[in-house]
Amino acid sequence: MLLNDALQTIGLLGGIAGAVLVAGPTPLQRAAGFATWIAGNGAWVAFAALTGSLYLGAQFGVFLLLSGVGLRTNLKELVEE
Repeated sequence: MLLNDALQTIGLLGGIAGAVLVAGPTPLQRAAGFATWIAGNGAWVAFAALTGSLYLGAQFGVFLLLSGVGLRTNLKELVEE
């Protein structure tokens, strides 16, 4: 199914790109990584919902929430600089 393939591709690329960015030295780069993870994790949650994968959805749902926390933390650091 085309939608499932698109969601998996977004999830894959979002995960890899997010990891590269989160490893960066600046809060702005890390914030970009967490934002990228939000997109990728959201895609995996959507894929899990479409395919009925409860455990995958739960795992990436938690990752999605933690990505939001990481984004907020790094944006806060930017404002404080």
